[in-house]
Amino acid sequence: MKTVAAVLCLLLSAAGAAEAADPGIRPGMGLAAVEAALKARCKELTVTGDTDRFVSCTFDDREDGAIVAATISPKDRTYFISWREPASGEAADFARATAAAIGLAGPGADCRLYDYPMLCWTGADGTVFYSAEKDAQGRYVSYLINEAIEQADTAE
Repeated sequence: MKTVAAVLCLLLSAAGAAEAADPGIRPGMGLAAVEAALKARCKELTVTGDTDRFVSCTFDDREDGAIVAATISPKDRTYFISWREPASGEAADFARATAAAIGLAGPGADCRLYDYPMLCWTGADGTVFYSAEKDAQGRYVSYLINEAIEQADTAE
């Protein structure tokens, strides 16, 4: 009976983790590290821009499929990451599971980003994770933003 309970717990925790979305990249990573992290997962990986570099990754051909976008500073450090993930369930539950999947603890705080209410978590390095928004295709939208990197690397 203990074995059945243990297997059931593992399956439930794995199912919960599948609902979370980890973009696989983090603020502070350089372009080469971002490309290496995304290359095997992306159906199409695009890099544009001269000073700030913009990386986009689509995972499939679906209009409502998962996508990741990142902005990399002139000093080769990622400071903005957004991703959209098709998922089911409540947006707040998805946000909490994603926060845990990327190593952030706690229930999150009520924040606003681009004038939208979201849940947010702040990491030890100052990176803020925002989530709990859905786009027009019903995908959950999440952001990792490190304003300190952006300000330090893009100030003139």
